[in-house]
Amino acid sequence: MKKFIIILLLSLPYFIDASPRSAQWSKVRKIHLSKQSVCAVCGGKERLQVHHIQPFHLHPELELNPNNFITLCTNKEFNCHLKIGHGGNFKWENPDILKHIEWIKKCNGDKACMKSVARQIKKLTKEKNKK
Repeated sequence: MKKFIIILLLSLPYFIDASPRSAQWSKVRKIHLSKQSVCAVCGGKERLQVHHIQPFHLHPELELNPNNFITLCTNKEFNCHLKIGHGGNFKWENPDILKHIEWIKKCNGDKACMKSVARQIKKLTKEKNKK
């Protein structure tokens, strides 16, 4: 719990600067999760998030477009939303998320492999987010 609170506090600047959600977001999110009710990376069914493939703060016209959504989990064991969706940093976007999901799937659930691939994804995503 303590680690979660620290991560949340460190992420606050990102969320404060984030674009406001559409009034329709809650409904659209619920519909998406009813259709895609497992994490696209690990198959987890708990703590699911709807991740925008193209970040909606950069592409507000895609905020409610179901073709721009992917379901990712925030499980304690392997936070797919953070590690794959954002490359390890919620301030980053991962433009290669679909390719990176395929890399992770090749691990077939092997945790050591997944952690190794996640480190590589973090390195690549960090490089792409340098400003």
